[in-house]
Amino acid sequence: MDKVKAKEIEKELKGKSFVGYTVINFIDNGKSSAVFKVKKNNNFFALKIFDNSLVEAIGHEVQIDRIEKEISLKGHNYKNLVKIYDGGKESISGKEYYYIVMEYIDGMNLGQYIKEKTYNQDFILNVFKRLYNLSEELLENNIVHRDIKPENIMITAQKRVVLLDLSVLKMVGETSLTDLDGKYFLGTIRYAPPEFLLREEKDDAKAWRAINLYQIGGVLHDLIMKNTLFYNKEPKAKLIFAIKEEMPLLNNSEYDYRLNQIAIDMLLKDPIRREELCSKDRIYNFFIKIKTPEPSYFDELNKLKIQNQKRVSLKEEIDNLQRNFKQKKEEREKIYKRILEIINDSFENIVNEKLCSTCSVSENFNYQDGGYENDYAVNNKMYILSGDITMGYLRDIMIIFKIINNEYGYCEIMMAGILPSNFLKYDMKDSPIDIIKSIKRESGGTVVNRSTIKRKSVTNLKPIILPFTDVFKGVICGDNQLEDIITSKIIRLLSRMLSQWDSSINSMMINNKNALMNNGSRISDRSSPIRTLLVSYDS
Repeated sequence: MDKVKAKEIEKELKGKSFVGYTVINFIDNGKSSAVFKVKKNNNFFALKIFDNSLVEAIGHEVQIDRIEKEISLKGHNYKNLVKIYDGGKESISGKEYYYIVMEYIDGMNLGQYIKEKTYNQDFILNVFKRLYNLSEELLENNIVHRDIKPENIMITAQKRVVLLDLSVLKMVGETSLTDLDGKYFLGTIRYAPPEFLLREEKDDAKAWRAINLYQIGGVLHDLIMKNTLFYNKEPKAKLIFAIKEEMPLLNNSEYDYRLNQIAIDMLLKDPIRREELCSKDRIYNFFIKIKTPEPSYFDELNKLKIQNQKRVSLKEEIDNLQRNFKQKKEEREKIYKRILEIINDSFENIVNEKLCSTCSVSENFNYQDGGYENDYAVNNKMYILSGDITMGYLRDIMIIFKIINNEYGYCEIMMAGILPSNFLKYDMKDSPIDIIKSIKRESGGTVVNRSTIKRKSVTNLKPIILPFTDVFKGVICGDNQLEDIITSKIIRLLSRMLSQWDSSINSMMINNKNALMNNGSRISDRSSPIRTLLVSYDS
């Protein structure tokens, strides 16, 4: 309803009684209705009157269906959802209008709040938590809002968060008159995920949870970036293309990187990955962990000094034109190279900190890709770390990375470790797959879990294979952040693997202490533990 028509209705009703409520003044208008402040029994309420011309356009049955759904929530106990008191149809100047009477919220909508107020991270977290908990609670009762956006969220003077506008409410699994035409879009285009924009969403709880996550992610974007999602994408055709193909820029150093990360992950294009990545457990743990600063592994080690790197925004590199398969493949390769550079920088830091003498790297290879679809690139890299005995190295250490990514910046990075036996002969010209197969044959194909690693004799160091573990899973947010994560995980793995050899050396030296004392300083004795150690190392 346009403002002119809303003002005409205000002029007609102001000071008068409408279905038992005294109309005080006009509050605001939207595309389908206008809202007025009314009073009854010394209590204030909000009266929403729907545009009768729009009702004629979409049909009376559809409007009745919408109002009945809103009225069905009369007396609800959802803390952060606007309360509904009444609804129906009434005449104004001889014309029929549908209306809803609801709770009056004295405050400012979040869109205005972002533009006019200053706020901190705690405020953002409060809005996030209230919206997420409400959407989950509604979904548990088979209800979806379908139009979560800043303009439909009110913030009171006491910072209460209230979700408004239930006009496109839906019951999961129930076909309403509003949805008879599956191609008719409902809600707000700017905050709709691709599957909802195209009306290709599935009508089940997981699919609607994915849509809720995207819309809440859009609200978080506006709060973090202090700007509207896809604000520079006009006209409508450019906006639709951006929703389908472009990831928005979302990274503000003013806030904890974990908040930036979860917000961008909620805006992932793929609804299945989005819902899995932003699982209930992850979001639950996020609200617990975000209360305390993220611990730095580099502070604990007090060795690595990471230089700040210029953050390259992947989002600025995305083409505004429709990309074909070849272009998407090129974009995937570009992102993979970016990830690989970060991993290589991590190993360079390991060498600089003298945690190894040298680090060699293999060519790309593909090993057990796990059946990922064609939209994802899968690559492997082998790094071989060498050092002398003072660093704890009896043999080289092999670390294998598996890197999976798509063109939108989503990636999964996994890492495995191998302690080869002292009999294995190889060089970097050999195929990494052949090296791995040789090691697996030598170990009998056994993959050893961390809890089952046992001490090995120094003179017979059999191979130990540590399985792949997750290093990172999500949308790349910042290069220095990812390098921090990868470097710390490499150090943890390296420390664990070197400790196996340390244990073996210490055990042997203790067990052979008497023999060493009996032999005095002679190392020519073939049974000497020092000679045994050096022979084993040199072999």
